[in-house]
Amino acid sequence: MKKSFIPLLSLLGATAIFAPQSQAAMVYYVPFDDGSSATLANNGTLGGTATLINRSTFPTLPVASTTVAPNIGSAYSENFPLSSSNQVGPAVELPGSSTPLRMTGATDQMTISTWIQRTDVNGGAEAWRRFGIVSTLPGPLNTGWSFTLSPTGQLHFDFGNVNGNAQGSVGTIPIDTNWYHIAVTVDNAASRKAEYYINGVLQTVTGTAWTAALATTNTKNIVLGTGTSSLDETVGGFGSPVNSMLDDVAIWDTVLTLGKIRSIDTTPTLLSGYNTGDMNQLFTLFDSANPVTSLALNGKTWYYTSGLTGHADGDAWNSGGFDYIQLASGTGVFSAVPEPATWVLLAGTLTTVIILRRRRQA
Repeated sequence: MKKSFIPLLSLLGATAIFAPQSQAAMVYYVPFDDGSSATLANNGTLGGTATLINRSTFPTLPVASTTVAPNIGSAYSENFPLSSSNQVGPAVELPGSSTPLRMTGATDQMTISTWIQRTDVNGGAEAWRRFGIVSTLPGPLNTGWSFTLSPTGQLHFDFGNVNGNAQGSVGTIPIDTNWYHIAVTVDNAASRKAEYYINGVLQTVTGTAWTAALATTNTKNIVLGTGTSSLDETVGGFGSPVNSMLDDVAIWDTVLTLGKIRSIDTTPTLLSGYNTGDMNQLFTLFDSANPVTSLALNGKTWYYTSGLTGHADGDAWNSGGFDYIQLASGTGVFSAVPEPATWVLLAGTLTTVIILRRRRQA
């Protein structure tokens, strides 16, 4: 368990002691821009550049759009248009993705995060149809997985040769001009394999949870924006395009905590310009074997807290000129964050006590 810390540690020259946590890797991070120009570069650990793919019956490729998720400093998102057949559509294929994230191990994990704006009713599709956000399904009758939307906007995580997960989120993504942050965590070791988040809120689910490990054995690349990684023209409902705009797509090879997922949504509302890549830097140092008590990022110095009364995991806030982020559960040292003047007073008091003790010893 990590201990809470606050600027007093720096004032007194103290050293914070943390219990190291497992180091997660952001394998894929495609923000769709470099801050000014559109790009498909992968800023995750695997590197490379994504490519655009289309279908012969629907040759239109995904296109960069200047309609972007708010407050994350984005210049472009990616628009995935709907095909006339409602079954096949364009996609963005992730680089070097034919072997990672196969989810074959009993303890394998994954987290997918993205911002989404739904732009169409998906053709009034049948209730069973799925619209792919991120997928490695090679077709409807093959092993694989797919993070999808139902026609009503429920989040699903499907795998196998059928709709392997009848379970979906109670919350939905409406069709409007707003952007929504969505995420799914997948854990082969958990009794309920998939957990869903909308705007940082863990979702109640409907349906029956599946319990078998995913064990994805195909070597198809992971694609964004459609329900199958195959170019097959007859893939049925699993091939349906998402018909939405996506921004700031990220995939980790671990399960992010609720606090981390929530902070991706909450932090940009405090400090405009903080995207998922920036937040991952905060996560990485928080989880490192030699953690720091604070981190300078984008001209701000962040302080980690834990268990402070009045704040939940994932909160980001400013108090007295200090920026704080709460990422782990635990017992906080203080029930509220004192103002800087209070810290100076406390530091001065402790210093006086030390001086008096030294004088008495002399």
